[in-house]
Amino acid sequence: MRRLRIGVVGAGRRIRDTHLPVLRALESHFEIVGVWSRSRSSREALAKEIGVKAFPNIKSLVSDARIDAALVSVSYQANGEIAIETSSFGIPMFLETPFAPNLVQAKELFDQIEKIQGLVEVGEQNPFKPQVEMMQRLLDTGVVGELQVAQSDLLSQGYHGISVARRHIGFDLQPLHLTSSQIPIRLAPYTDRFSGSPGETKEILQTAAIQFESQRSATFQWTTLGWHTPARWWKGFRILTDRGMLMVHSINEEEPEFRIQVQQDGSNRARSIIIDRELKNGVLRSLSARWETDDSENPIVEWKNPIFEFQANAYNGKEWSDDFIGVARLWLGFYDSVNEGRPLLYGHQQGMMDLRLHLALAGENPEFSG
Repeated sequence: MRRLRIGVVGAGRRIRDTHLPVLRALESHFEIVGVWSRSRSSREALAKEIGVKAFPNIKSLVSDARIDAALVSVSYQANGEIAIETSSFGIPMFLETPFAPNLVQAKELFDQIEKIQGLVEVGEQNPFKPQVEMMQRLLDTGVVGELQVAQSDLLSQGYHGISVARRHIGFDLQPLHLTSSQIPIRLAPYTDRFSGSPGETKEILQTAAIQFESQRSATFQWTTLGWHTPARWWKGFRILTDRGMLMVHSINEEEPEFRIQVQQDGSNRARSIIIDRELKNGVLRSLSARWETDDSENPIVEWKNPIFEFQANAYNGKEWSDDFIGVARLWLGFYDSVNEGRPLLYGHQQGMMDLRLHLALAGENPEFSG
């Protein structure tokens, strides 16, 4: 199996905490061969940690390290500028979110990728987390009915929540109209969960409703302090179908829980679906769905962790978060796209669309308000 030679652009926390562990687990597919970042001390420290060379600029990283693809993960404000420069070399790119910090840079990056027919996977892992994969498989079977509305309720901010809703609605369906509002809330004093200092008490509740083609819709709620304050302890995602409701929720970032009920044909009774989580040596192996009153060993549908073997071998039974699994799923999809020409899981078209919707939700993009 040919390993892809990866050049790392950036040296921040996201690379160290997420991408390095994932790429080490997938070492049969990927090999990091060089590092560049704007900070000389940061790139040299990361290169030393990995055991590769630090390069003085992106051009030398691309040419001298002979990379097959680049991982671009830099600060929010630098993302668009650095991605535009990296993509100009015509190499495949795994680009961390957001696609760009604003529409001007996003359009420049999008047009450049289209012009050179570039291959760019955007690192939006949320649509490929285990719970989202399981919900989508249930929808695909038809046993829970046809999706009407996807509702994100404080689960993920901005484009993250939008990407999950669009995975269920259908990435190919276009948005037609969006309405949004910003609701100010004042919180009682509290301690910020991240900084340990007194938290911000001025909160904005962002709400939006989006109408898509095929008479499907999505609604969103997110708060600007969602992860910081213990006052916002419940987060959930619901799918309303013509026959029932699927819900996944978490409390204080604990393991997500499912609740699914479907009405029985022509009656006033509902039937529940149970989701079983199978672990092997502490590693998530699969999720399976079964009717609550069914003693059969045959599940309605099953999702198998595509990186189970990699994870089990590399981490000796340490269970990854669903976030890590989603990121690894994207990396494996990227590998298949580069090597075998398969479609990307979440390419630049999806990254651009979710950014446009995210900015419209925040009142910074009027294109869907007409």
